[in-house]
Amino acid sequence: EVHRVARRGIDFVVVGVLLAIIGYLVIGQGLPGKAWGGDQSIAVLPFVDLSESGDNEYFSDGISEELLNSLVRIDGLRVAARTSSFAFKGRNEDVRRIGEKLNVRTVLEGSVRRAGDQVRITAQLINVDDGFQIWSDTYERRLDDIFAIQDEIAHSIVGALKLTLIGGQPGVAVASTTADIRAYDLYLLGRHHWHKRSEDSLERALDLFQQAIDADPDFALAYTGVADAYLLLDGYGDLTSEDAMAKAEPAVARALALDGNLAEAYASLGLLRLNQDDLTSAELALRSAVNLNPNYSMAHMWLGLVLDRTSGPIAARQEYSSARELDPLHPVINRNLANAYVSTGRPEEAERIFEEIIDAEPGEAANYFMMSRMQRIYGRLDESARWAW
Repeated sequence: EVHRVARRGIDFVVVGVLLAIIGYLVIGQGLPGKAWGGDQSIAVLPFVDLSESGDNEYFSDGISEELLNSLVRIDGLRVAARTSSFAFKGRNEDVRRIGEKLNVRTVLEGSVRRAGDQVRITAQLINVDDGFQIWSDTYERRLDDIFAIQDEIAHSIVGALKLTLIGGQPGVAVASTTADIRAYDLYLLGRHHWHKRSEDSLERALDLFQQAIDADPDFALAYTGVADAYLLLDGYGDLTSEDAMAKAEPAVARALALDGNLAEAYASLGLLRLNQDDLTSAELALRSAVNLNPNYSMAHMWLGLVLDRTSGPIAARQEYSSARELDPLHPVINRNLANAYVSTGRPEEAERIFEEIIDAEPGEAANYFMMSRMQRIYGRLDESARWAW
């Protein structure tokens, strides 16, 4: 995959077209209303590669990822997480069904077609309530003047979203990114593998994060990736807890030194302190992460793990629910929430979630085991035996 990354330097100038959306939004303070307002929610689906050669999928994916990672930092806008929105890649599913599964009111989808030095970007915003387009447009330019269309797209999408901007300081944190396109691309690839939660994928993610740091030693987000990969290798790999924490600690410290307002860095610190059984420090760090970026689903999930040990399963369930609202198809979030429902005497809700994740991951034995365990806890021995076999 790395040899493909090297080809993306020139290509990623087109990402500036979509980043103009963010530049326009941050003129104001963000979006009015509550952070979880249902009308202010969006999912960015993977843009489709329509190039004749068919080998620009990495480029169209990159546009979607860059837009998603920028939108997620806007105050008051709830953005479906990548692991959930990219689950629909290559699936010809009705947009209303997608909106229902991701719990969003609007979906942004599009396509990219490249031919030589020409690029055509088509984007459309869809209201999931009725499946009708709110807005759509197509922009075709030469790559060397692609920035000429930034204002057009920014004004069009903002108008389509019907967002009322208010004055004040920008309500979006854009620090800790990198000017090195290759470094940022390596980070995104690393997070993609990190979410798979297997030993091989975590080792691959760790290597990609390290490559990102080699490309830009001051890239704070890459250090959070390194820390998170080491900390998960404790449970998903053969790394001992002592080694994992010893390797993660300097990466967390470096990330915070580079950017003291980075939500991901505080979340990594919280996970580290949780693994060290310092629950007070873990909770403080994770609450800081949530305050800095309410859209970061991992911060909510890890805070739930802490609260389960300090305040009990009801408090944990609330954080798992917040995480699921942001990332409704993430298997780990769903398993944690289902187990919290079991612990709080709500087997019907737990069963519904277990059935959903079993349907999404039919070959994952852990899901069947947990369903069987839940049935046994509630005395449904026949059902427990059925799921166990």
